[in-house]
Amino acid sequence: MYKVFINDKPILIVNTIQTEHIASDHLVYQYQSKKKLLAVIAEYQESNTYNKLILYDKNTNVLFKKLISLYKIIKAAGGVVRNLKGDILFIYRLGKWDLPKGKIEKNEKIKDTAIREVEEECGISKLSIINSLPSTYHIYNLKGKNVLKKTYWYEMKCKDSKAPVPQIKEDITAVRWIDNEAIEDVLQNAYLSIKELIIKYLDIK
Repeated sequence: MYKVFINDKPILIVNTIQTEHIASDHLVYQYQSKKKLLAVIAEYQESNTYNKLILYDKNTNVLFKKLISLYKIIKAAGGVVRNLKGDILFIYRLGKWDLPKGKIEKNEKIKDTAIREVEEECGISKLSIINSLPSTYHIYNLKGKNVLKKTYWYEMKCKDSKAPVPQIKEDITAVRWIDNEAIEDVLQNAYLSIKELIIKYLDIK
């Protein structure tokens, strides 16, 4: 199964449909053509009725490739960063808790982007990458056109003891180390893709 987000709502790509799991706020589409697929996604994006789009085809790999081929792809990288106490680093931007991330620059290695963006957005250093985490995909409007962003995520360790500093010019107004007891409250006001990423990450641990 593949998952892409749009307007903080999920698009699932599956190879079978279980009708007993379909709710009234689910939009279901069996792939027919790229033109129709684009129209269905547009309908879902604009809808206040549907909260989940389920796309199905016997070959999910092919369908996923067809979906991402509809959009210009922007690549980004970021981190799930823990300090020596095990707290996770969150940024507060435009009314939402988020994770530090940013676009990959020309000729820049993905891991270098992830570290650079955390350093820039949070004002910290002494970072090291521990593991790769699942990438996330989301479609959003950029200058009047939909684009698809693929974000590469890495688990990181931070040995920097100084307080983080938000990058105000990027609309980040706060940076906080969040302990396990406060994670649930933070995730209540986070994007669904970030919420699912953190939940999966903590389950692994």
